[in-house]
Amino acid sequence: MPAALAGNELIAQLPPADRERYAAQITETQATAARSAVRGLPPRRAAQVIVKALTARNPRPRYLVGTDAHAAALIARLPYRLTAAKR
Repeated sequence: MPAALAGNELIAQLPPADRERYAAQITETQATAARSAVRGLPPRRAAQVIVKALTARNPRPRYLVGTDAHAAALIARLPYRLTAAKR
């Protein structure tokens, strides 16, 4: 079952008061999921990295997939004072 359908089923099971209380968060989460589905990494790319990790003679402890992961790893290496303003 696609994740969107599963999420919609869960939302349908919420009591009306909770659906109303969390309407803004639900709407924002659905919009984020829709954007990710359009811009997201193709599953084939992630599968290629998984196969590489599983077949490597000496696998690394961590593999990065996608430009966003590489950018996040680079930012994580920066000194705290350079990234503190963003936090």
